[in-house]
Amino acid sequence: MEEDDEVLRTVRAKARRDVHAAFGLVTFIALAMALVAHHDPAALGLQLHDGDAVANGMLFTGAAYVLIMFAWDRIFWERT
Repeated sequence: MEEDDEVLRTVRAKARRDVHAAFGLVTFIALAMALVAHHDPAALGLQLHDGDAVANGMLFTGAAYVLIMFAWDRIFWERT
């Protein structure tokens, strides 16, 4: 029984790392796109005046992913 608990803890820890990696990667991509949209909107095929709006949206998306990651930990964190 104790061995099963250890396996379950190991699997949950791996799942938690995988979720953090996925959300971290998406956050990094959103922030990188925000930088590109702000500094060189033409690289994304945007008009010059649209770059700031898109950059703000991508910053909001990155912040939302970080908040979701914290919420995920809060909801699914197992107290030991």
